[in-house]
Amino acid sequence: MSVLATLEPRQLSVEPGAEATATLQVRNQGQLVEQYTVEVLGDAARLVTVEPPVSSLFPGGAGQVVLRFRPPRAATTPAGPLAYGVRILPSQEPQHAVVEEGTVVIGGFVETSAELVPRISRGRRAARFELAVDNRGNQPVPVSFMGNQPDNLLGFAFDPPSISAAPGTATFVRLRTRPVRRFWTGKSKTHPFTVAAQPEGAPPMSVDGSMLQEPLLPGWLPAALAALVALAVVLLVLWLAVVKPAIKSAAKDEVSQQLNPSPSPGVSQAPNKPAGSGGGGGGGGGGGAATPTPAATTAEGNPLGEPVDGRLSATAASGGSNTTPAAVVVAPKNTLSITDIVLENPQGDGGTLTVKRNAAILLMEQLSNFRDLDLHFVAPLTFHAGDTLSITISGCAPVAPATSCQDAVFYAGYNKVSP
Repeated sequence: MSVLATLEPRQLSVEPGAEATATLQVRNQGQLVEQYTVEVLGDAARLVTVEPPVSSLFPGGAGQVVLRFRPPRAATTPAGPLAYGVRILPSQEPQHAVVEEGTVVIGGFVETSAELVPRISRGRRAARFELAVDNRGNQPVPVSFMGNQPDNLLGFAFDPPSISAAPGTATFVRLRTRPVRRFWTGKSKTHPFTVAAQPEGAPPMSVDGSMLQEPLLPGWLPAALAALVALAVVLLVLWLAVVKPAIKSAAKDEVSQQLNPSPSPGVSQAPNKPAGSGGGGGGGGGGGAATPTPAATTAEGNPLGEPVDGRLSATAASGGSNTTPAAVVVAPKNTLSITDIVLENPQGDGGTLTVKRNAAILLMEQLSNFRDLDLHFVAPLTFHAGDTLSITISGCAPVAPATSCQDAVFYAGYNKVSP
């Protein structure tokens, strides 16, 4: 054998991030000048530096090679014993290569951190978090967990309650916080707390978090309940004021029809004069007057008399009013009871439509608020002999291309003739 090699020490220890050295003695026992290449074999090759990697020796000469082990302080550096080999390869006689074996023991280190995600979570009965434990060390680390709330207002549940964090990994633990006391209504309450993660052989890690406890009943529920109660009251009022009387009226009409199969003489309505027949002034012409024709007799089944209806129409120029109101006059010995009125605005005009009994205003509506507006009265509007029902348009604002307002009132009710 032309080469003799000795490794000292054959076993050494080194901490990650530190340095340890071993010495290789090489002797040329051949008859030729030889060049030797030194190479580290095995998994330790990436952790060691050979100085010098190539040596030239005369016959009988000796040299020294230093092996410097520098494992990085990282999770990828394995902890524990690591066997390696050192091969010395002669360039002239490669068949005489030799291998020296050794062991390097790499120390372990613990480097962990913890993070709570999210830092603030809300809930009525419980809140959920995730605790991320990062192990940047080079060995598995058992970690246990504990929660703390200064006022003891929260309970803590970890799933799992402890872990073994592998090197170079992030392990997630589910955390559920539950308030000790609950409340039905009111403002949300904030409960700050601390989670302690205790790695084995290392100081504990503390992470802060908060639970925003909400009331069991959502804030919008009382308003919704109040709205439902109000709606129920409105529906009850409509039933008592409109629907129920209408049903009774329909039943009475049906009984009256069955008791009086021959219709009594009705009340005839004289046709209205054409719209716009009134005088000028600042506005357009008004509708003509019409008088309902009295009935000969009153139906015995209805104390209000016979059914009657009519329509009043009026026209006004832009910016003005109908100076002669469209009107209907109740005939002598007649009583007109109006139960329904429909206001008509087919063109979508603007302005004000006024309905009067004689000089008294019964209704005043903005035309721009409606196209058709129907009104029904539980207690009818009563017009005695000589009374006048009239409509007036003021402040006419027609919609282009129209140049005048054309609106009307349809009415329906009963007419009773006194003997």
